[in-house]
Amino acid sequence: MELYREPFPHIAGGVGALALGTFDGVHIGHAAVISRAVSEAAENGAPAAVWCFSSPPRAVRPLMAPEEKADVIGTLGVGVIVMPPPTEELLAVGPDEFLERLLSATSPRRVVVGYNYTYGSRAAGNVGTLRSYLSARGIPLTVIPPVTLGGEPVSSSELRRLVESGESRESIEKYLRRG
Repeated sequence: MELYREPFPHIAGGVGALALGTFDGVHIGHAAVISRAVSEAAENGAPAAVWCFSSPPRAVRPLMAPEEKADVIGTLGVGVIVMPPPTEELLAVGPDEFLERLLSATSPRRVVVGYNYTYGSRAAGNVGTLRSYLSARGIPLTVIPPVTLGGEPVSSSELRRLVESGESRESIEKYLRRG
C-alpha cells in the first residue's frame, strides 16, 4: 500500500476507483464506501485509492490517530491512500478546483462516495455537484446509501457521542465491525 501525505500526488497509471470522504473512525458506513471502491477498482484492473484528511477538518476530536486510520483503511484492500492534513490552504480550495486537481493527479476510472459527501471550501460541493462535474468528464460516480443500525444512519458524529458518553464496548464495536 502506498501512503501519500500531500493532497494531490501524481499516481502513475491512475486508479481503478477513488473513494472520497473524511473517514474519521472508519466505521461500517465508511467501510461500505471503501469496500465498494475496492471491488470497482478490481473490475478495472487498477488499484483502489482513498482520499481523506488525516484528521477531521472541523474542530472535533479525531476518533483515530492518522497511522491507525491508514492501517484500518489498508486492511480493506486499498492500494493507495492519500491522507493530507487539513491545512487552511487546502480547506480554502473551492469545489471545482479541488476536483480538477484531484482528478488530474489520480486519473480515477470511477469515484465512490457516501450519500452525504461534501467537499471544497466550506463544504460547498455535494453529491449533486460532484455527479454533474464527473458526468461532464465521463467518470462514473457510485453513491453508497446510508448504512443503518437500529434504523438510524451510522455516522462519525454518533460514534463520537457513544465514545464520549462512555457507552459499552459492545455498542461501539457494532459501529466498527468490518466485513
